[in-house]
Amino acid sequence: MNVISLLPPFARSRLYTYPRENEPGGAAHCNCHWASLNFFNDPPDNAIAADANIAKTLATLYEPLNSSTRLGDIILFFDGNVLVHSCVYIAGDIVFTKNGAGTTAPYMLQRLQDVEAGYRLMYGSLKLGFCRRKGT
Repeated sequence: MNVISLLPPFARSRLYTYPRENEPGGAAHCNCHWASLNFFNDPPDNAIAADANIAKTLATLYEPLNSSTRLGDIILFFDGNVLVHSCVYIAGDIVFTKNGAGTTAPYMLQRLQDVEAGYRLMYGSLKLGFCRRKGT
């Protein structure tokens, strides 16, 4: 079975594609947080991942975990106390990620250690956090 068939519609329809300029609300908001927080949403909610709403969305819709353990868990990358990246746990060491904002970075599956290594190059030491959508 192909892993793509296990993904919800939002992720399945975007996997290995780039955001379109005509994305509802514009492509500028299509960053890692928008992709992660909309993983189970169809259609996507553009408001939940606006910079001012990310912390609020995480606090109200998600609960913290000690580690990611199942499909859909969010993995958060912190530089100190600043959230710099988020991605979605798929299985094993694979995550659904968008490494950059706008139309130049695709939605993709990648090994968590490779995503982490790329962000460590940019930020140095990172702290990882994990959360799960409440009620799932």
